[in-house]
Amino acid sequence: MAQDEIDADAFPTVDVQERAAKSLGIKTSLEALSVSEWEVLKATVDGWTSADHDKARATFYSWLLFRGPVTELKLKELVAAVGRQRIPVPVENIGVTSSAQTYESMTDAAVPALLVEAEDVPLFIEHLGMPRGEDLLQEEIVVDPAGESVHLTDAFPRSRCDSTLLTGTSSFSPSAVLCG
Repeated sequence: MAQDEIDADAFPTVDVQERAAKSLGIKTSLEALSVSEWEVLKATVDGWTSADHDKARATFYSWLLFRGPVTELKLKELVAAVGRQRIPVPVENIGVTSSAQTYESMTDAAVPALLVEAEDVPLFIEHLGMPRGEDLLQEEIVVDPAGESVHLTDAFPRSRCDSTLLTGTSSFSPSAVLCG
């Protein structure tokens, strides 16, 4: 590539004059890339499976959605963070977010996550049907009783008191309060 606007971390770029680029066969724009060249680039980027490549990989995926042949590529998987690993995951299972805090929570919970720029989140949701990362972090607390229910007075018999205390027919005395 021979363009100033292209992110050099996500695309191989070189600064050459247009005449030299043409004679060397260097593409001068993203639009000049064929579907097969995009596939080769994606395969290369998918090979970047370390955490230090997360930003560059996400940037490439964003450019791919913004300027690439998305419909022809039929993207089914992207490399996403799942806990400490970076593995290929079906796009419908990856939560996309622009929040570093949400991204960290998702990776802590081993939920497949992709951290992108805020303006790119709608691209991933619209073109790939990916869920918002924030939606995948909702939690629900469900009470699951264990064992049989038991009356407290059966479990703790000393808590039973003299029934006359309840009717009010007995006068108060320390010995009447003690339960036997």
